[in-house]
Amino acid sequence: MIDVAGKTFLTTADNAVVGVYPLDYIAWTRDLDQNERVISSAIEKLAGAKSKRLIVYGTVDPQARSVLESRGWSMIVKTIEPK
Repeated sequence: MIDVAGKTFLTTADNAVVGVYPLDYIAWTRDLDQNERVISSAIEKLAGAKSKRLIVYGTVDPQARSVLESRGWSMIVKTIEPK
């Protein structure tokens, strides 16, 4: 685990920086825009970081997903169905 701009991320054997977020819904907001820019800037400064990934347990708004992917994030989205 590593600290990236005050947030906890994981690193993989192939030097990806991975954030795991168990959230109900991610929408594209001004706060998300600002946080993503800060986190991406911090990742760019990490020695050896080759890619950025998000694992989301919830739903991602199509606009949020589109913008994040355009900024270099690969995404794995897992929707949790109620039992």
